[in-house]
Amino acid sequence: MIGKTISHYRILEKLGAGGMGEVYKAEDTRLHRFVALKVMLAEAHRSEEARARFLREARAASALNHPNIATIYEIDEFERDGERHSFIVMEYVNGKTLSEHAREHKLGVAKSLEIVGQIADALSEAHQHGIVHRDIKPSNVIIADSVSSRGRAKVLDFGLARLVAVPTDSGDTASEFETDVRQTLPGTVMGTLAYMSPEQALGKDVDQRSDIFSLGVLTYELLAGKLPFEGRTSLAIAAGILHAEPPPLSQINSQVTPELEQIVRKMLEKERERRYQNLREVYADLEALQRQATMMLPSSVPSAAPVTDVDPFQTHVSYGTQSLGGARPGTRTLLARTGKIIAVMNFVNVTRNPDDDWLGVGMAETVTADLKSIEDVTVIGRELIYEVLRNLGADQKSDFDEKFATRVGREVGARFMVGGGYQRVGEMLRITARVVQVETGEVLSTVKIDGRLGELFELQDKIVYELARNLNLGLRSGEQAAIEQDDTQVMDAYEAFTKGMMEMRALSVAALDRAIAHFEEAVALDPQYARAYASLGYALELKGQFTTHPEFSERAVEVLQKAIELNPMLPESYAGLGTAFIGMGREDEAIGAIRRALAFAPNDFSSRATLGRAYFIGKGQLSEAAVEFEKALAVNPQAGWVALQLAQCYAYLGEYKRGEQVARQAAELQEQFLSGREGIQIVGAHSRLGHLYYLQGRYDDAISELYQELVFLRQVDHALRDRSAIEVNQRLVSAYARQGNREEAERAFEQVMKGFEARLQKGADEPFTRYYVACAYAMMGDKDKALECLEKAASSRRAYMVERAKREIDFESLRDDERFRKLIETV
Repeated sequence: MIGKTISHYRILEKLGAGGMGEVYKAEDTRLHRFVALKVMLAEAHRSEEARARFLREARAASALNHPNIATIYEIDEFERDGERHSFIVMEYVNGKTLSEHAREHKLGVAKSLEIVGQIADALSEAHQHGIVHRDIKPSNVIIADSVSSRGRAKVLDFGLARLVAVPTDSGDTASEFETDVRQTLPGTVMGTLAYMSPEQALGKDVDQRSDIFSLGVLTYELLAGKLPFEGRTSLAIAAGILHAEPPPLSQINSQVTPELEQIVRKMLEKERERRYQNLREVYADLEALQRQATMMLPSSVPSAAPVTDVDPFQTHVSYGTQSLGGARPGTRTLLARTGKIIAVMNFVNVTRNPDDDWLGVGMAETVTADLKSIEDVTVIGRELIYEVLRNLGADQKSDFDEKFATRVGREVGARFMVGGGYQRVGEMLRITARVVQVETGEVLSTVKIDGRLGELFELQDKIVYELARNLNLGLRSGEQAAIEQDDTQVMDAYEAFTKGMMEMRALSVAALDRAIAHFEEAVALDPQYARAYASLGYALELKGQFTTHPEFSERAVEVLQKAIELNPMLPESYAGLGTAFIGMGREDEAIGAIRRALAFAPNDFSSRATLGRAYFIGKGQLSEAAVEFEKALAVNPQAGWVALQLAQCYAYLGEYKRGEQVARQAAELQEQFLSGREGIQIVGAHSRLGHLYYLQGRYDDAISELYQELVFLRQVDHALRDRSAIEVNQRLVSAYARQGNREEAERAFEQVMKGFEARLQKGADEPFTRYYVACAYAMMGDKDKALECLEKAASSRRAYMVERAKREIDFESLRDDERFRKLIETV
């Protein structure tokens, strides 16, 4: 087969073989890319059952689109020696199996759980499509080693997959696809015995909980270096799976906490009903555990001694312990980190020439992105750095002072701060970078690099190399390649992009328009600049939110899809696409895109918050939204935009105490102009707090907060100022009406209608304002107009509007109306 061409695929080398077929690396001569060809063996092709199973793999995997699942491109046939052979064309993953990768890299707890989380996310995607893998094991997981996907887990081989019935929106469970890929009959044992669930080993029918058990076996093996159920014969292994409890992980690996042990135990429950019921639960528990462990690493943690980690897939290993100062007494950390938590500040323009300010921002952005390419480093997001600097009144600070850097580091939870300055004289550039240890305030190293402006990309790479060397990071070849892979080689495009990022943080409508212009210039100068396309798409969607004009969202989708086409590995492209889909009412697509962003960057609070918004205003699922908002706020407590929405969730959920806490937090951040999102200044926090007071009958407190919001709105140039003023006045209508102050209620109602008419004249007729106008009409006793406005509001955001209407106390007078009952029964 080597050297031959099948269809338009030229066979290059053999990658492996199995019972059903052989896998080859090939070149797609049309698209000039490497692919993997799985060719079915002739004897297998003669078996109808084997052929159906082969086709089942292709159909099952081709239904899935996830960064942790190998993509299926097509299925076809060719003739050889007078016989037909089926073959599957799939994504070629340059890497090694999980077992090989683990032996070479000696994975610690943190990295093991990162890989398990990726596999869990991939399987969760499959389960949502009704697909159960049934053969999860290390040899069916590849750890990619390419520059664009380095370290990413890819799940392969859906040859044993079966489709289970999953309810559809119509309530049906059958599907055309299900008919095609029905599993072998219950009673047939298929899979790899050591990783089978008890029900699979007994030949019973299986569902997604079987994959959870198999993933539990794999997790145990990664953490312990051996399988949980061992034996010299198949019968002994099966007996262990069915009846034995595995040895406690903590006795084998001292870094395994009781909380982690409990998660693995629950995955390995022999009774399905006592096991995790879906992988979202597993993923959430692992994520919470990792977040808790990260929060237990304060800035005072000293550098940890090297740890001899468990070598998975080898039985005889030695174990080490790690003591982290500052952790709670008697608590062991989950993460075997060395504490390399780094934040990057802007580089200071020493010559003070404003034309060169973009260089300092660009260097900080690039150094941050490059440091994220290093596996054992946690890099604090730039958004949080800007929020803290603005909170400290130092967003325009003109020098890099180690004392101040130490203060910022403690605020953001970093152990090391990177910053410095630069001087430009003509085409010559001198850059000085310093690393400050937050614990001591000591400058650990200073790097000075000279060069020409045209060499800026190379100079930035040198800075990262020197920083990595001074911090003993030990770059791998793949990490070096990722650092050297620049987003663009066009200096003018890079300058335009960086200036756009500067404008995005200026928090004004005019600045947003300038940012869009800069990003458009960047992509015009370099049509291959994926990151610039991603930022342009985000800015366009932001403008669409502010203006309520759908054409901006539609254009944002086009631009973001272009960014993904150019670089499928940028999480911000998927997050932006999710935001745009929310604006267009395409909630399911939004959630899918945001989950892809989280698959690339699980700790990205912005993507987590956007997922919360998809549940909130897209699905009307308040509890689910609150969970995601809480996760996002835990990562970035400065995120006022998140606190603002979380407060509203709790208001409608009736959880007033927690609602008040986050509303006050949002109000404080609003006054400090802290939102947690680039290009957004939040408004409405006092209104949210006022609403919570109102719901508890504290009308005087509510009115006080609402007037504070009106005062704030007069001080800011915000695109949502007029809409927010309508909401505030509507809340005043309700509070005054319940107090019996008809005169003030009517005065506030006049302001509602005046603002509403003004927005209609501008063509800004959107559901959010309609909802508040409906509340005002209801409180003033005009049921017909209240219902008319509510029906129009629900016509575009039905799930969200109806869920609110069900809980809205301002609609008490409408409860018995047939039109209202019909409206809330439609969702």
